[in-house]
Amino acid sequence: MAVTSNVENAVLQFKIEIAKDTKGKSIGKNYSFSGINPQATPEVMFKAGNSLATLTGKTALAVYSIQKNLLSNAGA
Repeated sequence: MAVTSNVENAVLQFKIEIAKDTKGKSIGKNYSFSGINPQATPEVMFKAGNSLATLTGKTALAVYSIQKNLLSNAGA
C-alpha cells in the first residue's frame, strides 16, 4: 500500500533561557507561533525563530519546526 503525506500546518517554536537553577542548569521557556506557511524552508524557520527570540532580549537556545501531516492511502 502506498501512502502519501501532506503537511497540513506548521508551528514555529523557540526556547530561551530565563534563569539558572542553584546547580547552574538552564531553566528555559518555550514560545510557539502557529499559522506558519507549511512550505517554509528549514532555513527560513531557523532565521525567523532566532529573530523572534532576539525580541525577548535573549538568544534562542533551540528552534523547532513542528509539522502536522495528513497521511492518506495513495491508491484510494
